[in-house]
Amino acid sequence: MRLASISYSEFEGTDQEWTLDRFELEKVNLLVGKNATGKTRTLNIISALAQLLCGERKQVMMSGRWEVLFENGNDPLEYSLEHFNGQVTREQLSEGGKVLLRRSQGGYGHIFALEIGQEMRFQIPAQEVAVFGKRDSVQHPFLERLFKWGSAVRHFEFGKTMGHPNLGIPVKELNLPINEKDTTQVVPIYHKGEKIYGSAFKEEIKSDMGALGYHLEDIVLRRPVNLIIEGPIPIEFVGLAVKESDLPGFTDQPSISQGMFRALSILIQLNYAAMSGSAACLLVDDIGEGLDYERSCRLIEVLRAKCHQSSVQLIMSTNDRFVMNSVPLEEWCYLLRDANNVRVLNYRNARDAFERFKLTGLNNFDLLATEFLEKVTVNGQTSGIR
Repeated sequence: MRLASISYSEFEGTDQEWTLDRFELEKVNLLVGKNATGKTRTLNIISALAQLLCGERKQVMMSGRWEVLFENGNDPLEYSLEHFNGQVTREQLSEGGKVLLRRSQGGYGHIFALEIGQEMRFQIPAQEVAVFGKRDSVQHPFLERLFKWGSAVRHFEFGKTMGHPNLGIPVKELNLPINEKDTTQVVPIYHKGEKIYGSAFKEEIKSDMGALGYHLEDIVLRRPVNLIIEGPIPIEFVGLAVKESDLPGFTDQPSISQGMFRALSILIQLNYAAMSGSAACLLVDDIGEGLDYERSCRLIEVLRAKCHQSSVQLIMSTNDRFVMNSVPLEEWCYLLRDANNVRVLNYRNARDAFERFKLTGLNNFDLLATEFLEKVTVNGQTSGIR
């Protein structure tokens, strides 16, 4: 199942109102736009929706309204959720045009029950979403599709540490259940991937890192030689260590450069997701941050290729001109903000404008720098940028 389109608004009718107009998404998507247009906020909106659908976030926020479409074979899923003052005021789920769940204020609603072949009434706490609260794989199997999608969203903040400082992983805890959605837990995720998929897992990561210009002979988990622990602690701690082909020894996790570790972290988790089928959607904010031009471009190529070859959907954001020039315009989502409203232009709703820009022979980045799309008209509305 793939996220096909989304719109969002919050605090409508107040001075805190903010809206994201409906836009469609492809298999691979790059969110671009000037600073403060809403790229990170858009990724956070998708991530928050996923948390609600899988129960990771138990209660709705103060205000919000989602309208979402999921591609689901011949029967798309349409999901609407509205909430205000921390309570759900409207929720509806349809599959192939048939309403399967509807509820209003107070937690009261109706849901289709498969075994009896008709709707049944329900009530749940007004602060909770019904698509999670009413999960029942026998009576309401359609809810499992939303749950699985929400559980399979991974949100990476590439401009941050990506788990670099997360040392002090006790060996005995590596075999305990881990939260695979916590993208800072790269050490236990690597351990699990190697344990399940053996050398094939490590070799795939080494190959991907090689494509970025990081030629690794080996990747291991070990106690960092420069980790000093004061006092008698009878626990062995481990972190990642890499053996580069041009260095005589291993480089332990604290000494791996931030840029290299970010690349290693996301490739470990992407390969684990691809092999295990545990991820349906990767959200990557500030992709390429901290990497040089060549490696930034190569990382983009690797991520795009892996997602095109698998069932994983990729939604990235960037302000990096080199990243923009590495991603085809067909995969761009160009964000334009007019006061508190954000609109998105892409090949789905502004194909002619993108095609006209291609004829100029300019680099992709110049589409942003020249404000070429500022006056594009879509559905009778003219784009504005602020």
